[in-house]
Amino acid sequence: MVVKIYVVASHLSPRSVIDDALKELENLGNFEVHINKPPGVSDLILLYPATGGTERMLVGWFDFLTRVVVLWRDGWNSLPAALAVEEHLRRLGFPVSIERASDFRGAQGMEPIRMATMGGVADWILDPQPPHVEIPVPDPGGGSPKEMAERLYHRILKLVREHGIDGIAFNCFKFAIKWGFVPCLTLSLLNGRGVPAACEGDLRALLTLILGRRILGVSGMMGNISHLAEGKLILSHCTAPSDWGIVDYRNHFETGLPVSPVVEGFRGKGVLAAFVGDRFRIAEVEVLDRLEKDYSCRNQFLLKIPKGFRPRGNHHVLFRGDPLRLSSGLKELGYEVELFTLF
Repeated sequence: MVVKIYVVASHLSPRSVIDDALKELENLGNFEVHINKPPGVSDLILLYPATGGTERMLVGWFDFLTRVVVLWRDGWNSLPAALAVEEHLRRLGFPVSIERASDFRGAQGMEPIRMATMGGVADWILDPQPPHVEIPVPDPGGGSPKEMAERLYHRILKLVREHGIDGIAFNCFKFAIKWGFVPCLTLSLLNGRGVPAACEGDLRALLTLILGRRILGVSGMMGNISHLAEGKLILSHCTAPSDWGIVDYRNHFETGLPVSPVVEGFRGKGVLAAFVGDRFRIAEVEVLDRLEKDYSCRNQFLLKIPKGFRPRGNHHVLFRGDPLRLSSGLKELGYEVELFTLF
Protein backbone atom coordinates (compact mmCIF):
# COMPACT_ATOMS: atom_id res chain seq x y z
CA MET A 1 0.00 0.00 0.00
CA VAL A 2 1.28 3.45 -0.94
CA VAL A 3 1.00 6.00 1.89
CA LYS A 4 0.08 9.49 0.65
CA ILE A 5 1.62 12.35 2.62
CA TYR A 6 0.72 15.98 2.06
CA VAL A 7 3.73 18.12 2.94
CA VAL A 8 3.42 21.88 3.30
CA ALA A 9 6.20 24.41 3.75
CA SER A 10 6.21 28.17 3.92
CA HIS A 11 7.17 29.92 0.68
CA LEU A 12 9.88 31.66 2.72
CA SER A 13 11.68 28.36 3.30
CA PRO A 14 14.29 26.80 0.97
CA ARG A 15 13.51 23.54 -0.83
CA SER A 16 16.10 21.81 1.34
CA VAL A 17 13.67 22.12 4.29
CA ILE A 18 11.24 19.74 2.59
CA ASP A 19 14.05 17.34 1.69
CA ASP A 20 15.14 17.26 5.32
CA ALA A 21 11.53 16.75 6.48
CA LEU A 22 11.10 13.75 4.17
CA LYS A 23 14.12 12.03 5.70
CA GLU A 24 12.02 11.68 8.87
CA LEU A 25 9.67 9.36 6.96
CA GLU A 26 12.13 6.71 5.87
CA ASN A 27 10.53 4.21 8.26
CA LEU A 28 7.31 4.25 6.21
CA GLY A 29 8.91 2.61 3.20
CA ASN A 30 6.66 3.11 0.18
CA PHE A 31 5.13 6.57 0.32
CA GLU A 32 3.92 9.17 -2.15
CA VAL A 33 4.60 12.83 -1.44
CA HIS A 34 2.38 15.74 -2.46
CA ILE A 35 3.92 19.15 -1.81
CA ASN A 36 1.69 22.19 -1.19
CA LYS A 37 -1.17 20.36 -2.90
CA PRO A 38 -4.65 19.73 -1.42
CA PRO A 39 -5.61 16.09 -0.83
CA GLY A 40 -8.42 14.27 -2.55
CA VAL A 41 -11.14 12.38 -0.68
CA SER A 42 -9.52 9.53 1.25
CA ASP A 43 -10.14 7.42 4.35
CA LEU A 44 -6.83 8.55 5.90
CA ILE A 45 -4.88 11.74 5.28
CA LEU A 46 -1.42 12.52 6.60
CA LEU A 47 -0.71 16.25 6.90
CA TYR A 48 2.89 17.24 7.45
CA PRO A 49 3.69 20.91 8.14
CA ALA A 50 7.43 20.97 7.48
CA THR A 51 7.55 24.58 8.70
CA GLY A 52 5.48 27.14 10.52
CA GLY A 53 3.29 29.62 8.67
CA THR A 54 1.38 26.80 6.96
CA GLU A 55 -1.64 26.45 9.26
CA ARG A 56 -4.14 28.42 7.17
CA MET A 57 -3.40 26.41 4.05
CA LEU A 58 -3.77 23.07 5.82
CA VAL A 59 -7.11 23.75 7.49
CA GLY A 60 -8.65 25.35 4.41
CA TRP A 61 -8.35 22.31 2.16
CA PHE A 62 -11.38 20.28 3.16
CA ASP A 63 -15.04 20.09 2.18
CA PHE A 64 -15.36 16.60 3.71
CA LEU A 65 -14.48 14.83 6.97
CA THR A 66 -12.02 11.96 7.30
CA ARG A 67 -9.38 10.57 9.63
CA VAL A 68 -6.35 12.89 9.79
CA VAL A 69 -2.92 12.37 11.29
CA VAL A 70 -0.82 15.52 11.66
CA LEU A 71 2.91 14.83 11.56
CA TRP A 72 5.67 17.02 12.98
CA ARG A 73 9.43 17.16 13.27
CA ASP A 74 12.00 19.10 15.25
CA GLY A 75 12.84 22.57 14.06
CA TRP A 76 11.40 25.11 11.63
CA ASN A 77 8.27 25.58 13.82
CA SER A 78 6.82 22.33 12.52
CA LEU A 79 5.43 21.30 15.92
CA PRO A 80 3.73 24.65 16.67
CA ALA A 81 2.01 24.48 13.28
CA ALA A 82 1.01 20.84 13.84
CA LEU A 83 -0.48 21.59 17.27
CA ALA A 84 -2.53 24.49 15.90
CA VAL A 85 -3.80 22.43 12.96
CA GLU A 86 -4.69 19.47 15.19
CA GLU A 87 -6.75 21.61 17.59
CA HIS A 88 -8.56 23.46 14.80
CA LEU A 89 -9.46 20.29 12.89
CA ARG A 90 -10.64 18.57 16.07
CA ARG A 91 -13.10 21.40 16.76
CA LEU A 92 -14.39 21.11 13.19
CA GLY A 93 -15.27 17.47 13.73
CA PHE A 94 -12.26 15.62 12.34
CA PRO A 95 -11.03 12.51 14.15
CA VAL A 96 -7.45 13.73 14.34
CA SER A 97 -4.24 12.77 16.09
CA ILE A 98 -0.71 14.14 16.12
CA GLU A 99 2.50 12.14 15.90
CA ARG A 100 6.19 12.71 15.43
CA ALA A 101 6.98 11.92 11.79
CA SER A 102 9.89 9.62 12.59
CA ASP A 103 7.70 7.57 14.98
CA PHE A 104 4.65 7.17 12.76
CA ARG A 105 3.81 3.55 11.90
CA GLY A 106 0.30 3.80 10.50
CA ALA A 107 -3.31 4.48 11.57
CA GLN A 108 -6.81 3.19 10.99
CA GLY A 109 -8.76 5.07 8.35
CA MET A 110 -12.39 6.19 8.40
CA GLU A 111 -14.89 6.17 5.58
CA PRO A 112 -15.03 9.83 4.50
CA ILE A 113 -18.09 11.88 5.38
CA ARG A 114 -19.49 14.44 2.93
CA MET A 115 -22.10 16.77 4.37
CA ALA A 116 -24.15 19.45 2.69
CA THR A 117 -26.22 22.40 3.75
CA MET A 118 -29.34 23.63 2.02
CA GLY A 119 -29.82 27.31 2.68
CA GLY A 120 -26.68 27.62 4.79
CA VAL A 121 -26.46 27.61 8.59
CA ALA A 122 -29.09 29.39 10.70
CA ASP A 123 -27.92 32.63 12.33
CA TRP A 124 -28.46 31.30 15.87
CA ILE A 125 -26.14 28.30 15.41
CA LEU A 126 -23.03 29.61 17.16
CA ASP A 127 -20.56 26.69 17.16
CA PRO A 128 -17.83 26.26 14.52
CA GLN A 129 -19.29 24.07 11.79
CA PRO A 130 -17.60 21.09 10.09
CA PRO A 131 -16.54 21.27 6.42
CA HIS A 132 -19.35 20.86 3.93
CA VAL A 133 -20.70 21.80 0.53
CA GLU A 134 -23.80 23.79 -0.30
CA ILE A 135 -26.36 22.30 -2.65
CA PRO A 136 -29.45 24.06 -4.00
CA VAL A 137 -32.87 23.57 -2.49
CA PRO A 138 -35.22 21.97 -5.04
CA ASP A 139 -38.61 23.46 -5.82
CA PRO A 140 -41.30 21.55 -3.89
CA GLY A 141 -43.90 22.21 -6.61
CA GLY A 142 -47.56 22.71 -5.85
CA GLY A 143 -50.34 20.93 -3.99
CA SER A 144 -51.16 20.53 -0.32
CA PRO A 145 -48.39 21.12 2.27
CA LYS A 146 -48.15 17.35 2.85
CA GLU A 147 -47.86 16.67 -0.88
CA MET A 148 -45.17 19.33 -1.28
CA ALA A 149 -43.21 18.01 1.73
CA GLU A 150 -43.28 14.47 0.33
CA ARG A 151 -42.26 15.69 -3.14
CA LEU A 152 -39.44 17.70 -1.59
CA TYR A 153 -38.22 14.50 0.12
CA HIS A 154 -37.96 12.67 -3.22
CA ARG A 155 -36.19 15.60 -4.90
CA ILE A 156 -33.69 16.01 -2.06
CA LEU A 157 -33.04 12.26 -2.06
CA LYS A 158 -32.20 12.48 -5.79
CA LEU A 159 -29.75 15.36 -5.15
CA VAL A 160 -28.11 13.52 -2.25
CA ARG A 161 -27.42 10.54 -4.49
CA GLU A 162 -26.20 12.68 -7.39
CA HIS A 163 -23.74 14.59 -5.19
CA GLY A 164 -22.56 11.61 -3.13
CA ILE A 165 -23.72 13.25 0.10
CA ASP A 166 -23.95 11.36 3.42
CA GLY A 167 -26.44 13.75 5.00
CA ILE A 168 -27.95 17.22 4.76
CA ALA A 169 -28.44 20.11 7.17
CA PHE A 170 -31.50 22.11 6.11
CA ASN A 171 -31.98 25.75 7.09
CA CYS A 172 -35.72 25.18 7.33
CA PHE A 173 -36.90 28.53 8.69
CA LYS A 174 -35.35 30.31 5.70
CA PHE A 175 -37.82 28.73 3.30
CA ALA A 176 -40.90 28.14 5.46
CA ILE A 177 -42.53 31.53 4.89
CA LYS A 178 -41.71 31.48 1.15
CA TRP A 179 -43.34 28.07 0.66
CA GLY A 180 -46.12 28.32 3.20
CA PHE A 181 -45.12 25.08 4.90
CA VAL A 182 -42.26 23.74 7.01
CA PRO A 183 -40.12 20.81 5.79
CA CYS A 184 -40.41 18.89 9.08
CA LEU A 185 -42.10 15.94 7.33
CA THR A 186 -39.42 16.01 4.62
CA LEU A 187 -36.64 15.65 7.19
CA SER A 188 -38.63 13.00 9.06
CA LEU A 189 -38.85 10.88 5.90
CA LEU A 190 -35.16 11.35 5.09
CA ASN A 191 -34.06 10.29 8.57
CA GLY A 192 -36.51 7.41 8.72
CA ARG A 193 -35.39 6.06 5.37
CA GLY A 194 -31.65 6.15 5.90
CA VAL A 195 -30.49 9.68 4.99
CA PRO A 196 -29.44 11.66 8.09
CA ALA A 197 -30.98 15.14 7.99
CA ALA A 198 -30.59 17.94 10.53
CA CYS A 199 -32.65 21.08 11.09
CA GLU A 200 -31.51 24.72 11.10
CA GLY A 201 -28.39 23.96 9.05
CA ASP A 202 -26.70 22.51 12.16
CA LEU A 203 -23.81 20.42 10.82
CA ARG A 204 -22.63 19.33 14.27
CA ALA A 205 -26.00 17.71 14.88
CA LEU A 206 -25.83 16.23 11.38
CA LEU A 207 -22.41 14.70 12.09
CA THR A 208 -23.88 13.12 15.23
CA LEU A 209 -26.79 11.70 13.22
CA ILE A 210 -24.45 10.28 10.56
CA LEU A 211 -22.04 8.63 12.98
CA GLY A 212 -24.87 7.32 15.14
CA ARG A 213 -26.40 5.62 12.11
CA ARG A 214 -23.04 4.19 11.04
CA ILE A 215 -22.23 2.78 14.46
CA LEU A 216 -25.65 1.87 15.88
CA GLY A 217 -27.47 1.28 12.61
CA VAL A 218 -30.49 3.37 13.66
CA SER A 219 -32.04 6.76 12.97
CA GLY A 220 -31.84 9.55 15.53
CA MET A 221 -33.97 12.48 16.63
CA MET A 222 -32.29 15.87 16.81
CA GLY A 223 -33.91 18.02 19.46
CA ASN A 224 -33.87 20.97 21.82
CA ILE A 225 -33.35 20.66 25.56
CA SER A 226 -36.70 22.25 26.44
CA HIS A 227 -36.82 21.40 30.17
CA LEU A 228 -34.16 20.42 32.70
CA ALA A 229 -34.68 19.19 36.27
CA GLU A 230 -32.79 16.98 38.71
CA GLY A 231 -32.25 13.67 36.95
CA LYS A 232 -34.58 14.43 34.04
CA LEU A 233 -34.91 16.50 30.89
CA ILE A 234 -37.30 16.93 27.99
CA LEU A 235 -36.02 16.67 24.42
CA SER A 236 -38.35 18.24 21.88
CA HIS A 237 -38.48 19.13 18.20
CA CYS A 238 -41.05 19.44 15.43
CA THR A 239 -39.55 16.59 13.45
CA ALA A 240 -38.52 13.07 14.34
CA PRO A 241 -37.67 10.00 12.23
CA SER A 242 -40.61 8.48 10.36
CA ASP A 243 -39.48 4.98 11.33
CA TRP A 244 -40.35 5.88 14.94
CA GLY A 245 -43.99 5.60 13.85
CA ILE A 246 -45.92 8.69 12.71
CA VAL A 247 -49.18 8.90 14.69
CA ASP A 248 -50.39 12.41 13.85
CA TYR A 249 -49.69 15.61 11.90
CA ARG A 250 -49.78 19.04 13.51
CA ASN A 251 -48.74 22.57 12.66
CA HIS A 252 -45.20 23.68 13.46
CA PHE A 253 -44.81 25.15 16.96
CA GLU A 254 -43.06 28.49 16.30
CA THR A 255 -44.52 29.40 12.91
CA GLY A 256 -47.94 27.75 13.07
CA LEU A 257 -47.34 26.45 9.53
CA PRO A 258 -48.05 22.88 8.42
CA VAL A 259 -46.86 20.15 8.54
CA SER A 260 -45.03 18.55 11.49
CA PRO A 261 -45.22 14.80 12.06
CA VAL A 262 -45.78 13.51 15.59
CA VAL A 263 -44.15 10.12 16.23
CA GLU A 264 -44.76 7.41 18.82
CA GLY A 265 -41.03 6.99 19.52
CA PHE A 266 -39.77 4.38 21.95
CA ARG A 267 -39.52 3.74 25.67
CA GLY A 268 -36.63 2.34 27.65
CA LYS A 269 -32.87 2.45 27.11
CA GLY A 270 -31.46 5.07 24.80
CA VAL A 271 -28.46 7.28 24.05
CA LEU A 272 -28.30 11.08 24.10
CA ALA A 273 -25.35 12.43 22.11
CA ALA A 274 -23.90 15.79 21.12
CA PHE A 275 -20.68 16.98 19.49
CA VAL A 276 -19.55 19.74 21.83
CA GLY A 277 -16.29 21.65 21.47
CA ASP A 278 -13.72 19.08 20.42
CA ARG A 279 -15.47 15.89 21.59
CA PHE A 280 -18.65 13.85 21.76
CA ARG A 281 -20.61 13.79 25.00
CA ILE A 282 -22.60 10.57 25.32
CA ALA A 283 -25.22 9.95 28.02
CA GLU A 284 -27.08 6.76 28.78
CA VAL A 285 -30.75 7.70 29.18
CA GLU A 286 -34.09 6.05 29.78
CA VAL A 287 -37.02 7.28 27.72
CA LEU A 288 -39.84 7.52 30.25
CA ASP A 289 -42.73 8.96 28.29
CA ARG A 290 -43.97 10.87 25.25
CA LEU A 291 -45.50 14.22 26.22
CA GLU A 292 -47.97 16.56 24.51
CA LYS A 293 -47.45 20.01 26.00
CA ASP A 294 -48.91 22.88 23.96
CA TYR A 295 -46.06 25.28 24.70
CA SER A 296 -43.28 23.26 23.07
CA CYS A 297 -42.23 21.56 19.84
CA ARG A 298 -44.51 18.75 18.66
CA ASN A 299 -42.33 15.73 19.52
CA GLN A 300 -41.50 15.70 23.24
CA PHE A 301 -39.78 12.91 25.15
CA LEU A 302 -39.15 12.82 28.89
CA LEU A 303 -35.73 11.32 29.61
CA LYS A 304 -34.11 10.07 32.78
CA ILE A 305 -30.47 11.21 32.70
CA PRO A 306 -27.36 10.21 34.67
CA LYS A 307 -26.53 11.89 37.95
CA GLY A 308 -24.05 14.68 37.32
CA PHE A 309 -24.86 14.95 33.61
CA ARG A 310 -25.64 18.45 32.44
CA PRO A 311 -26.23 19.21 28.75
CA ARG A 312 -23.76 21.57 27.13
CA GLY A 313 -25.16 23.44 24.16
CA ASN A 314 -28.68 23.03 22.87
CA HIS A 315 -29.05 20.48 20.08
CA HIS A 316 -28.71 16.85 21.15
CA VAL A 317 -29.54 13.64 19.29
CA LEU A 318 -31.52 10.76 20.79
CA PHE A 319 -30.89 7.21 19.55
CA ARG A 320 -32.27 3.84 20.51
CA GLY A 321 -29.23 1.73 21.42
CA ASP A 322 -26.28 1.03 23.67
CA PRO A 323 -24.22 4.05 24.83
CA LEU A 324 -21.13 1.87 25.29
CA ARG A 325 -21.35 0.71 21.69
CA LEU A 326 -21.61 4.29 20.41
CA SER A 327 -18.80 5.45 22.68
CA SER A 328 -16.40 2.66 21.69
CA GLY A 329 -17.26 3.10 18.00
CA LEU A 330 -16.45 6.81 18.12
CA LYS A 331 -13.19 6.14 19.96
CA GLU A 332 -12.16 3.58 17.34
CA LEU A 333 -12.62 6.25 14.68
CA GLY A 334 -10.32 8.58 16.62
CA TYR A 335 -12.80 10.86 18.41
CA GLU A 336 -12.54 11.95 22.02
CA VAL A 337 -15.58 10.93 24.09
CA GLU A 338 -17.07 11.77 27.47
CA LEU A 339 -19.42 9.00 28.64
CA PHE A 340 -22.10 9.32 31.36
CA THR A 341 -24.00 6.24 32.56
CA LEU A 342 -27.12 5.85 34.67
CA PHE A 343 -25.59 3.47 37.20
